[in-house]
Amino acid sequence: MINFVNLNKLAQHALPFVNGCNNHWLNAKTVEVRALPSHLQHWLLDKNSLTQRLIAQCQQFSVQVLQKKLATLANNEQHLFDMQTTCLNNSITSREVLLLCDLIPQVYARTLIPEQTMHYANNQLQHLGNTSLGEVLFQSPNMRRGDIEVTSFAVDSDMAKFCQPLALPCEHVLWARRSMFYLDDHPLMVSEVFLPGAFAYNDNGETSN
Repeated sequence: MINFVNLNKLAQHALPFVNGCNNHWLNAKTVEVRALPSHLQHWLLDKNSLTQRLIAQCQQFSVQVLQKKLATLANNEQHLFDMQTTCLNNSITSREVLLLCDLIPQVYARTLIPEQTMHYANNQLQHLGNTSLGEVLFQSPNMRRGDIEVTSFAVDSDMAKFCQPLALPCEHVLWARRSMFYLDDHPLMVSEVFLPGAFAYNDNGETSN
């Protein structure tokens, strides 16, 4: 069983995207994505709140913050933001968390928040603590979501290695999604990786609570 002490140690030593995520991302309409099992597509392409969907699957939902720091962006992440307004890497904050159901990690989430967005939504974003970002975004009347993109991580990837100290051995490809969110016109990017054993890989689609 994973506990918060182990997760704090993990946050210091084994986070997967020290230099950003340079994966190739696929549009949701591509053949590769449409060929995925329907239950996995349902999780990857669902535009509703992932937090609320996870809450419905367990008795105890929790968020463990792994790290919040100035971000380093990979090359393919630079284009997500208007660099004329968000400036350089040192103006973007990375917030990395685990979403847990009944103390079992289900999702690793990484959010990139430009300085201007942080200032604009200071009361909402600056002091999230162990609150899920999804709870904030989907309660904001001025929020809109961009297109969902999908990628995968091989069993020998840094993402898979990240799962080992979580006692989640990676025996299959891990799937992830990302999309831009806008609070009015202020952007932020959320990426979510479904960890080994996550509900997304269950061909029943949901659990019965």
